[in-house]
Amino acid sequence: MGKGFSREYIIIVIVAVLLAIPALLINLGTITLIGDEGIRADVALEMKFSGDLITPKIADDYYYRKPPVYNYVLLLMFIVTDQYSEFFVRLPNIFILLAYCFSIYLVVKNRYGRRKGFLAAMLYLACGRVLFYESLFALIDISYSWLTFLSFIYIYHYFMKGKYLKMFLVSYTITAVTFLMKGYTSIAFQGITLLVIFISNKQFKKLFTWKHVIGGLVFIILTGSYYLAYYLKNPDQFTHAMNGIFHQSADKSAFGFSLPEVVRHVFTYSFEVFYNFMPGTLVLFLFIKKHPFGLLKKDPFLSYIIKVFIFNIIIFLISPGSFQRYVLMLMPLLFIVFVIYYDWHKKNGTIHVKLLDTLFLAISIVFCIGVFAFPMVEATGFVDHAWLKAAVLFIIMTSVIVWLFRKPEYRLEMLIIILLVVRIAFNFYILPSRVHDQYHSDSREIARKIGHEYKDYPVYDFDHHLPVNYVYYVTAERQKVIQINNDTTRPGYYFYHDPDGIFEDKTLYKMVLSGDGYTVSFIDLTD
Repeated sequence: MGKGFSREYIIIVIVAVLLAIPALLINLGTITLIGDEGIRADVALEMKFSGDLITPKIADDYYYRKPPVYNYVLLLMFIVTDQYSEFFVRLPNIFILLAYCFSIYLVVKNRYGRRKGFLAAMLYLACGRVLFYESLFALIDISYSWLTFLSFIYIYHYFMKGKYLKMFLVSYTITAVTFLMKGYTSIAFQGITLLVIFISNKQFKKLFTWKHVIGGLVFIILTGSYYLAYYLKNPDQFTHAMNGIFHQSADKSAFGFSLPEVVRHVFTYSFEVFYNFMPGTLVLFLFIKKHPFGLLKKDPFLSYIIKVFIFNIIIFLISPGSFQRYVLMLMPLLFIVFVIYYDWHKKNGTIHVKLLDTLFLAISIVFCIGVFAFPMVEATGFVDHAWLKAAVLFIIMTSVIVWLFRKPEYRLEMLIIILLVVRIAFNFYILPSRVHDQYHSDSREIARKIGHEYKDYPVYDFDHHLPVNYVYYVTAERQKVIQINNDTTRPGYYFYHDPDGIFEDKTLYKMVLSGDGYTVSFIDLTD
């Protein structure tokens, strides 16, 4: 793998980039917002309508579990576009994901060359968890992970140059921003990473200097400024807000779980991470040989990122409340190692890389043929021009395989391009099938209809009975905030979970909101 791009490789890059655009954008706004998306979007929307940029609220009620920085990203999109559809709610996440991948490319390119940079970035984009989940939704995690990844890189960059003050200032500034996105986990990342690099380089005493104090003060000033503003605006809610973000982090930790639960989670979580982040996690296969470990000793950057990965992922391995998306900032570190070790095995012609390349080819062929399953299955065969779409996708994948079949040096690139085409197939077939088969789409339309028809009337959500994603739909249509009201004696229209049919005669609409039959009625209590 050379330093630059050959003319042939430029074509590979162009094909991958051109396929990534439709892979990320086709039918992006099709499916209903999920719960966490609804929280992020509704908090941002209520900030726009209320003009209060300090206090996160849902249905005009205080929301304590996340600080508001990511909501500002969505708020900016709402202000710029004046659009509130699912597509525009999710679009910022796509921009940030692309910026994240480009950052990975630059980091690796500057040290190991353009091709390795491209592969590391595309491995991240094409891994299962990112390509088929995180890029579909407007969640905090990609943005949060991107900034945390940059912090890892800046810490190494400035440490190696001996610019400790700049290292502390930059990393603590990023930590302050991520703290105001997601809370206390940011402090853990910062602390563990600083310990890793200072202890590894036998500079532990330099952690205890005035420069570190300055960095810590920057963190306190930035986060403290927000919470001071919050306190001044909501003095009676300040304790609740601080407790909210503490419990959001603590609830996911090992505290409160038994030892057998923690041990079970270590194994199940390890498998889930390995499975969800393939093909990049196949780097473990390349470690089944003693000699390549010498690369870590020769390359201080590789040694650093492996240690950052290991010591940071431990907190999630031992925390049964953790999800796979919590390690999105760590996986690029592993993928960088994959690219370096894959290159080493290629140059040495090991059996490991031959088997891995054979696997990549086999997977590509299976996906190529498997695309015809979509028009043949009832669940996805209803899609417009189902057979035509399958034929076009088959031709694209076949062309890629034929093009790169006799070039074993490009097996990984082949797989990445095929995965992007598979994501396009996913967009064509799976996303419409979710809309076609689920009750959520009907309920979404009812929520929008209610918001439009009753925009000039008092509308209340009784005791948070209406899930927040539907609160968002109603609010977006009304262009004004609905409120929580637990007193049905106040005249108005209410969203009310009414399993006993108490207000059956006053029900105007009924929405089915879960697979177990949970319903919310829209009732007329204006009399």
